[in-house]
Amino acid sequence: MLRPLTTPQPETHEVFFTVESDGTLPTANEGNGEVTSVKNATGDYTITPTVPGSRIVSVRNPTPFVANLQAQLVSVSDTTNAVNVIFTNNSGSATNTKFMGSIVISYDVLKRA
Repeated sequence: MLRPLTTPQPETHEVFFTVESDGTLPTANEGNGEVTSVKNATGDYTITPTVPGSRIVSVRNPTPFVANLQAQLVSVSDTTNAVNVIFTNNSGSATNTKFMGSIVISYDVLKRA
């Protein structure tokens, strides 16, 4: 006798975003409404998904729009559900920049096949 497969699968969604150097999201941003962005200090940004009940599963390395800058993923927090990234130049100084990236979020609600 064949039985239906009912393995729970978490629903995931990849959110792409662009952040301006002042920490704001452009109006025409693909991820606008799905993430928020805060500029904490020079070159220091926090990205948080706005989807209720979601958690961050994966972070794609943020890419600056300016050459010779490096992105450092400082933290991915389970408690605040946020990603903190800092951009530095070749001499190690924090630098403001426009950047793009993506995060994969998982919803706590499980779907069944």
